[in-house]
Parts: sequence; C-alpha cells; structure tokens
Amino acid sequence: MFLRLLAFELEKFQEYRSSVTGSLAADLDRIGERGDALPPEEQEDFYDRMYDEIALVRDEFPPLLRSTTYIALYSVLEHRLRRVCDLLKRGEFRKFKGKPRESYLDRARRFIEEKCERPFPGTSPEWCMLNGHYRVVRNCLVHEAGEVRDNKAVLSAVATLKGIELTDRGEIVLEDGCLDGFSGSIRAFFDDLATMVL
Repeated sequence: MFLRLLAFELEKFQEYRSSVTGSLAADLDRIGERGDALPPEEQEDFYDRMYDEIALVRDEFPPLLRSTTYIALYSVLEHRLRRVCDLLKRGEFRKFKGKPRESYLDRARRFIEEKCERPFPGTSPEWCMLNGHYRVVRNCLVHEAGEVRDNKAVLSAVATLKGIELTDRGEIVLEDGCLDGFSGSIRAFFDDLATMVL
C-alpha cells in the first residue's frame, strides 16, 4: 500500500508538469494565432506589445515550474521517509534528536538503523544520489535561489546529474529529464527500503 501511494504521488507530479507545460504551449499558440490573424503591417506592433507575455510563458515559467517541482519532489522524499519512521515506531521520530549539521535524511536513516534496529539501504546508488547530489541541488535552489557561487558540491552534482546545467551566470537550470531521473531515484530507493524494512 505504501509503495502504491508513493507511486500515485509521483505520478501526480508528472501529470501536473504535463498539464502546466501543455497550458503554456497553448498560450503561446493562441498568441501566435492572434498575431497571424492580423494584417502584416500590424503584426510587428502586436508582437512588440506581447513580447513581455511571450517571454514569461516561453522563457520564465518553464524553469520556475521545474524548480518548484524539484523542491516539491524533495519534500515528498522527506515526508515519505518520515512516514516509514512512523510506521516502524509511531511518534518516536519526532523525539529522536538530530546531530549538529545532520540532514533530515541522515537523521531518518539513523533512526531506522539505531532506534528501530532495522537494515537501511544506505549504500544503494539511489540513496547516495538522493542524500548527496539531489540534496545539494535542492539546498542550492532553496537557500541560494539556484546561484551556485563556486560551491564545489553543487558543481559536482551538476556535472553528475543528467538534465541539470549551469548558465553563464552560474545559475542552475533544470531540464525535464532531471525531474524524471529524480522521481525514478525516489521510487527505486523506496522499493529497496520497503524490501528491507516494511
């Protein structure tokens, strides 16, 4: 049941991205149709007036959608991991103290291993990516608005993860492939975790 709920949640994000992306494409098509319907001598003026709206829909909204979806996916990862902790020992995770500078994910891993005395797939490639590169990128998006600022860990993550690039100004740009890879890593990790723990 747990894995089906997770799969459903991840599929909702895919549907959301598809729906919003389709709406943005339809908006651009409508602007183009309106412009094309005008006499040729009025088209240039029309597109000049519509430039800001076109730039928002074409250039600004898609990266914003991918960044916010990425952050939301990371929240799903944290939330579902907390749910596993609650399934194992209801109410105990909230009382389980984190170590200084310990990530939420590491705290949950330690709780499952130490408090629940269960095995944890802490060496799996998916866990290493989720608690490493994907976490570093998420933190950069949340705390630095995607500006890398010569952060070696973020630069390493960008070089490793598919679908993540840097602009000339050193800002993270996420492509759809990154979100698909992230979602797949979350799903694979929880498959491993469920096999070991649930």
